[in-house]
Amino acid sequence: MRSRFTNAVLLALAVVALWFLNSFAFQYLTVDRDRYGIYWARQEWLYVHIVAGGLALLLGPLQFWLGLNRREIFVHRIIGAAYVLCVLVSASAGLYLARHTDFGWIFGMGLTAMSLAWIVATSFATIAICLHVIEQHREWMIRSYVLTFGFVTLRMFTGSLHVAGVGTIQEQMIAASWFSWAVPLLITECLIQGRKVLSYRPQSRVREVERSASPTGRSLNRIAGLVSSARKLRQPVVTDLQLSSLLSPAPRFSDPTEATQPEASHEAQEEQPPVAVHNVPLDRSLVNSLLPSSVEEGSFRASAVRTDNAERTGSGAD
Repeated sequence: MRSRFTNAVLLALAVVALWFLNSFAFQYLTVDRDRYGIYWARQEWLYVHIVAGGLALLLGPLQFWLGLNRREIFVHRIIGAAYVLCVLVSASAGLYLARHTDFGWIFGMGLTAMSLAWIVATSFATIAICLHVIEQHREWMIRSYVLTFGFVTLRMFTGSLHVAGVGTIQEQMIAASWFSWAVPLLITECLIQGRKVLSYRPQSRVREVERSASPTGRSLNRIAGLVSSARKLRQPVVTDLQLSSLLSPAPRFSDPTEATQPEASHEAQEEQPPVAVHNVPLDRSLVNSLLPSSVEEGSFRASAVRTDNAERTGSGAD
């Protein structure tokens, strides 16, 4: 349903463009002086302006149809390059005609602003597609074609004012030089930005950032990964030296009556498997489980020797 509506709009634009060219533009594709009237002194510039602008006006709907339907990408690129070239040529000729107009400097400023906006919008559309920013390319191409359609809206606006009997011819031309492109461009911008505002969903913001292929989305993902790594590094760990001190036997007392702790034999030391020590989180149960049995056995023997020495001392005193 949506594609049918889009195709219908593009077909309507093409029909209106053909009507405008046949009714108002093709009459200047001649060398008859009476046809040009006050534009005879600038007939070369007007001829170039009409031919290039008319081609851009006809190529626009075809270009939108190919791009939106993903058909004939190679042809779409060729027609896109031709459209950009036509816009640059026609806008340059329009700047000259605006500088040498017969309807006053306000009318000339309106056409100059229109030509500059036309060049800027088309340039941004070209830069966006070169950078593979498809969404921005579409938006700027819409703006560019709205300005291309300014030929049609200018003639329709002046015709409406003439039928309504509002103002003189010069006043009608001055008003049309601004309203014929500024108002349609404002309406287009409201539609483009309004669609984004109305389709915004706060709960899907995080998911959109995660799936984003833009540099901003990738940067946010990297920052989130760094924060997660920093939180893991803040956990307390036991170094090799601290774990070795926990596993070492109790220190000997300086009491002369206390016998020295017997050392385990070399064979017993070889029988005991080596304990691998790594940087692990602090866990008392893990440390107790890693304590070798020789430590408990040595403590038991030291206690027995102290008891035996105490009995011998008591017998000697008797």
